[in-house]
Amino acid sequence: MVPARIAARVALSGGLALALALPGLACARSPHDQILDELATLNAKIDALQAAVADVADFRGLAQSWDKRLPVDERFTILAAFNNQAVRDNNTGLVWELNAESSLFRTWLDAKLNVCAGKLVANQKGWRLPSLPELTSLIDMSAPLGSARIQPGHPFLNIQPWVYWTATTDADDPTAAWGVSFGTGGVDGHHKVLHQNATWCVRGSMNADRY
Repeated sequence: MVPARIAARVALSGGLALALALPGLACARSPHDQILDELATLNAKIDALQAAVADVADFRGLAQSWDKRLPVDERFTILAAFNNQAVRDNNTGLVWELNAESSLFRTWLDAKLNVCAGKLVANQKGWRLPSLPELTSLIDMSAPLGSARIQPGHPFLNIQPWVYWTATTDADDPTAAWGVSFGTGGVDGHHKVLHQNATWCVRGSMNADRY
């Protein structure tokens, strides 16, 4: 459904087109060329507004809730606003990279600062390492061993059954941060400097920086 403001602009566009068809009315308003320019500008604004409405529709329910357990065909939404390079988990409201970076292993600080903090997806920054509860929220133990333990039928690319860093520091050992294995579904502490793990970035407000 097109919002009333866009419908009004469309009606105005139609009025300008009518003015072009009625020379007397056109003369009363403005010169022919000026009307054409104004009509082109108005149509461009309508196109932009329609795209913005589509983007708003994509982001309905973005606020984190954590109270859902949706089937896979309802759970994950590929976001056109990010050039189809990001996915919203409708269970939590978190937005994840479509393509999980797993080909390079990084130290914790490198993953946190150089990979995620500097990440650009569809020219948009604001990415970070996920916390421990956030990353484990993607784990689905129904997935078969040997594959990534994530809900079968998910849209993500290049998720491997390896350990991925979280941003959550081990509360009992500040030199370590928690990692999540997408091979076993388990979690374990990893030394921030001595260990290197895969990285997968997320957008949204974070919880549990220490656990």
